[in-house]
Formats: sequence, structure tokens, C-alpha cells
Amino acid sequence: MTTVSCLMLLFFSGVFFFTYHSMDQNTTNIIDKGYNAHTSQTVPNPDETGESFSRFTPAFSVDVDPEKNIIIVNSYLNEDSRFYETLLSLVGEEERNLGIIKRENTYWKYKIFNNVDNTRIVFLDISKDMQISQNLLVLFLWIALPMLLVIYLISRSFADRAIKPIEDAYSKQKEFIGDASHELKTPVAIIQTNVSLMLANANEETKKWLLYIQNEAFKMENLIRDLLFLTRSESAKNEFTILSFSNIVKEYLISLEAVFFENNIECATDIEEDLQVYGDAEKIKNLITILIDNAIKYTDGNIVINLKRESQNLHFSVYNTGIGIKKSDMKRIFDRFYRADNVKQTKEGSGLGLSIANTIVKGHKGKILVDSLEKKWARFTVVLPITKTRKTSPLVEPTKNISEERSVIELNYEEP
Repeated sequence: MTTVSCLMLLFFSGVFFFTYHSMDQNTTNIIDKGYNAHTSQTVPNPDETGESFSRFTPAFSVDVDPEKNIIIVNSYLNEDSRFYETLLSLVGEEERNLGIIKRENTYWKYKIFNNVDNTRIVFLDISKDMQISQNLLVLFLWIALPMLLVIYLISRSFADRAIKPIEDAYSKQKEFIGDASHELKTPVAIIQTNVSLMLANANEETKKWLLYIQNEAFKMENLIRDLLFLTRSESAKNEFTILSFSNIVKEYLISLEAVFFENNIECATDIEEDLQVYGDAEKIKNLITILIDNAIKYTDGNIVINLKRESQNLHFSVYNTGIGIKKSDMKRIFDRFYRADNVKQTKEGSGLGLSIANTIVKGHKGKILVDSLEKKWARFTVVLPITKTRKTSPLVEPTKNISEERSVIELNYEEP
């Protein structure tokens, strides 16, 4: 509809301005011809015949001296000198050699011809032309608006018919993923339980195969959990409350101290206190877990976690040295099940973690940014609106939001 509206606007504007320009050029030609064929008359007389163009067109001329005093008037109008003086004063205000002035309900087009002895100003009544232009503009509006409405209704009807099969297929796809994931939970849980029981009585050779089965069952369980989360997050209502983002990050980092020690990872942190957001507690925890776990999985030994306030937003960034992200993969890393080639070769995963993180951030009216230098480092930054501390007031969703549109940007490729 925007495209159609612009095309119609261009078409009607072109027709209008072409018509207006043609009438304007025609009136200018009439004035020029009238000046060339002009025979001066000191006494206006509409009944007098002569060679003046005023007999054929609603035009007249006035000759003035350098002080703009009237010398000669050649006019078809039976008007007193005050009428011509008023028009001359309006021309003086315009300070142009060619223009349009309005006196009462009449439009006059004038042109100034500078001669050696005096200055001649020719006036032409163009009220009819102006009325035609206005009527043309009104006509275009009366035509364009109903046309746009009709085109909109037709387009909407065809669009609904065209999109409905896609919408139904998408809805059925989500329903299938949700139902299948839910149905798979029980058999996977049974497999894990039976494997655990068999491991208790198995010999060393059998244990090896049972551990393979158990490991794959854990992977399947995680995949089912992620699929269920994505399916439910698109339709479920968020349970938003005021949360301390700072405390959630610090609590999770405390739980990871043993992991950092066992994997010989140096983790530097800079967490600003009392930064609060209006959000879903479980989803915020999941977001933080995904970003930090990814940093642990792909780091070669160094992680930096920062949380700080910038203006009315909090910036939570997770930086890690390691394999980094290729420039060609930057725009696709948030797609579901997408995993870069260098990641597939070295690490296990389903490719749903960052997609879940992006879904959570969008649901909280924020944005997630990524920048990286391949084979050196990567950094993910979450930007969310900060909620001011409230002690007694009710919980209210903050009004300041960041664009919901997913943002993937590439910053300067220099190690921080």
C-alpha cells in the first residue's frame, strides 16, 4: 500500500504540476503578447475600441515613474486610482519581476517591464486558472482516496487468502514441535532411568556402551527442553516483576567458581550494583546462563563479564578469548539450529542457545549485539532498559523501550 500510494502520489502530482505549469506558461505568454501589442490610453474606457489587448483578455497595464507614481493606465476596468495604487503596493511587497498577488477574491499575475523612460507593469486576471487548479487538486483527492481504499480492501482480501495457508502451516508446525517435544519427554526419561539401573549392575565393557546411550539421552533431553521453550515463549505470557540483574549475575558466577577452577579459566568481572530490570526471572536466568556457558565452552582460558549502566539502559557483556566467530557467520548465529563449521568440528550442541537468548531479549524489549575477531575473541552484549527502584509503588512496566528489532553488528576488529 505504501508503494501504491507513492505511485499514485507521483502520478497525480505529475499531472497537477504539468497542468499548472502549462497554465502558468500560457498566462505569461499572454502578458508578453499584450505588452508587445499594447496601445496606451490615459483614460480607461471599457467601451472604447482600439488596438489594446485588453479588449480580448482580462488584463491591463500601468506605467510608473522611478518613484512608482502612476503615469499612464491602460485598463478595461472602470476603477479609480486607489485600486491601481493598491495593486502597485502589493507588487512592491513581492519585490519580484514576475509573480502572483491577491486582492480580495481576485488573483492577478503581473510582470514588470523596465523601459528607458519608465516602468510598465502588466496585470492579468488569473482567478479562473487558479480556480481550475484548486478544483483539479480537489478532484484528485476525491479520486485518489476512494481508489486507495478500494485497492487496500482488494489487496487485504488477496493477502489474507494468500497468507492463510502459510499461517496455517506455521501454526501446525509450532503445534507439532510442541506436541512432539512433549511426547518425547517421557520415553527419554524412561531411557535415562533404565540406563541408570543397568549401569549399576553392568561390567566394564557394557558400561562403555550404556554411557554412550546415557550421554545421547541427555543431549536429547536438552534439545527437547530448548524446543519446548522456544515454542512456549512465542505464545505464553511473561510473568514480569522487578528483578536485580546484578544479583542474578553474581549468584550464577558464584555457582561457577568450581567450573572455572577445574577448567583453568581466568574470569574477570566488573558488576555494577543494584541494576534492576522489569522481566521474567526464569528467562533472565536462562539468558545469563546461555551467554556465560557459551563463553566457557568456546574460550581458550580467559573470560571477562561486565555489567554497567549507560544512560537509561544496562549493558551486560560476556567476552571470551578463543575461536571467535567468522565474519560470514555473524548474521546467522541467532538462527535456530545454525552452527558455524568451525564450531561443529570442535564442540557439541544443538544450535538453539543463541536463538533462545535472542528470543528472551526481544521479549524484554531489548537488543543483543555481537562483535568478534576470528580465532581471537568474541563478545556478546545485551542491552535492556533499567527499572528505577520502587519501594511501595506497584509494579509498572517501564515506558522506555529499546527497538525490538534484532541487531547484529560488527564493531571494530580490535581486541578490547
